[in-house]
Amino acid sequence: MSTTSQGEGWWQASDGNWYPPDAGGAAAVQPVPGPAPAAGYFVPTTPCLRCGQPTVLDRVSCEHCGQVKMLPLGVTLTTPGRRLGQYSLDLLLSIVTLGLGWFIWSLFIWRRGETPAMQIMRIKVVMKDTGQPATWGPMALREIVGKGIIMGAIAAVTAYIAWIILAFMLMWDKDRQELWDKIASTIVVSGYPEPVEFGQPFDAQPIEAPVPTEPAPAPVAAEPPQA
Repeated sequence: MSTTSQGEGWWQASDGNWYPPDAGGAAAVQPVPGPAPAAGYFVPTTPCLRCGQPTVLDRVSCEHCGQVKMLPLGVTLTTPGRRLGQYSLDLLLSIVTLGLGWFIWSLFIWRRGETPAMQIMRIKVVMKDTGQPATWGPMALREIVGKGIIMGAIAAVTAYIAWIILAFMLMWDKDRQELWDKIASTIVVSGYPEPVEFGQPFDAQPIEAPVPTEPAPAPVAAEPPQA
């Protein structure tokens, strides 16, 4: 390589330098470094016991069929449509009972993880980490602090705009949690049986062990008739 031509056959490259004749092929095929390939990532999954589809481990339920992983087969996350219907029914019951009747009713059934509408619609609030029904304490935190105080303050500050958005939070949350669910560490499920044997469908009958039977005796060959 030189800054000037050194004789016949020398050629000038795009960088302004001169190269001997035998360097032309090597210089012409110099690879241009490109961007490094994007590094991939691995998402651990496990097969769902209900539908068999692979489901991500960091979800409490199967993203295909809604089966809650820690609960018996058939217990699923309540669908967004049913949750919104439950809100409407609770509001209606509160109006009909002048609020006081709804609150007294709630105090009796919060210990089972239910609101009046949830009791009618067979929906239950359970703890996200254990799957056990929420008791009076988590339900009071969820309903009074989460829905009443915090959501009420958000509605007052944002003229109900943020309140409306947060009311539909379960539509995009991977565990279908509302803000008050996250405050109380709860999820809402359908089909929760009481009582139930864990590990079998909630509507299944107890499986009885098969009774062992003795093998049938081997057939005896008939004797040929006497002549």
